[in-house]
Amino acid sequence: MTPSPIVYTDSDDDDSASTPPETPNMPPSPAPLRTRWSPPHTFELLLSTKFCEGMQYGMFQSNFRLISSDNVLYHVHLEALRRYSDSMLNLARLDETRAIASVPEKSATLSIMLHAIYDMPFSQPHPRLQTLIEAVSVFPRYGLSPKALVHAKTHIYSAILDQTPLAPFRVYLLAAEFDLEDLAIVTSAYCLSILLRDVSDETARVMGPRYLKRLFDLHLRRKRVLTRLLLVPLPLHPTNKKCTFKAQRKVTNAWRRATAPLVLSARPGMTCQSLEIAYGVAEGEVKCQKCKMAIAARLKTMVVEWTDEKRTI
Repeated sequence: MTPSPIVYTDSDDDDSASTPPETPNMPPSPAPLRTRWSPPHTFELLLSTKFCEGMQYGMFQSNFRLISSDNVLYHVHLEALRRYSDSMLNLARLDETRAIASVPEKSATLSIMLHAIYDMPFSQPHPRLQTLIEAVSVFPRYGLSPKALVHAKTHIYSAILDQTPLAPFRVYLLAAEFDLEDLAIVTSAYCLSILLRDVSDETARVMGPRYLKRLFDLHLRRKRVLTRLLLVPLPLHPTNKKCTFKAQRKVTNAWRRATAPLVLSARPGMTCQSLEIAYGVAEGEVKCQKCKMAIAARLKTMVVEWTDEKRTI
């Protein structure tokens, strides 16, 4: 929902002179705000519809207000803020007499921070993945621990994970930077198509040696397993009058022609469909039904073993 607008006029008069009129069906307006600019100055505040006045947090009602850099007002609880950060308000422009602070972040970022602190589900549609990543990246600036706020049991974790396929390596980098183990494990399965040789020195530095090594190990392990599966010889049936030794050599050659390019291009994210297509061509070159059955059986075994191979770090 779009925050509700309200206009405040700041002046040198008493607070009562600048109090805005009450709006029907709207909670009582907060104390009038004064800006640092020379009065008179009129400005508009948008009221958050989720973090509104009277919002409950356990036994506490909202007792503090935050204003984003683009003038969105949030009613919050000092108890909630201080539960995860002792220094968050130190970085805001704090006015304790009015129980209000100006936070130098846009509402998109501040809203995500508050959703994480309160572990509240996001309204649909969720914030864009890039916005979520940027918000989590500034958590430490306000004394917030991403590791404490982003894990498998939180709503912000789910919001990020839902969009991970859009930019899996960027999410894995975020997880590695802040040691978000749950997120890194799940996201690594989406990073199998990444070419690790393209990882820059700066990206490797941000990721850190531990998570970089785990991703490399995942890729190398899966590539070794795939190569081993591909190099298993095709088991053939005993020769007979219809399928002689010479005919079976042709079957073996067709199998090898299908296998060679797969071995050369083996990659950790190779799909089972790629295997089925390649060996389907080989099967099409074979006339003996028993040889066709041997190819199909070996392909089925290969697909099952490849599917069962672990896909995460």
